[in-house]
Amino acid sequence: MSTLLEAISKVKVGVWQFIRLIFTANRDYPYHDYHHADPQSAIGFYVVGANQIEAHGSQHKLFVSKSTLILSTEDTHVHFNDSRNVAVAILANTWYTFVSNIAAVYFPIPGDDKDLYLYFEGVLPEEARDPE
Repeated sequence: MSTLLEAISKVKVGVWQFIRLIFTANRDYPYHDYHHADPQSAIGFYVVGANQIEAHGSQHKLFVSKSTLILSTEDTHVHFNDSRNVAVAILANTWYTFVSNIAAVYFPIPGDDKDLYLYFEGVLPEEARDPE
């Protein structure tokens, strides 16, 4: 009898784990942020969520971007999460979408009359999956 109860208990745990997995899969990204870099920008990096904090936005948190949209008006490159990481080429006037965990973006200051636009959607760092 105890073996049967133990088997039922394990099945019940497995069912609840499956239900939680289904309901938490593909959820929306509740945090949003935007950054615009131009020739007057003082620094060549941006930490995701910093503009929300500085503007006293309602989200007011640093977060990890799960979906990042980038547009540059000149050919350039960016580095994700660390300035020593591999450079990613960005061609002028082309939208790029990156679906990976991004906490910071490093980039060269745009040239005269040029701009770099960064849009972020993500989750709190503890909700982001660890890269494996």
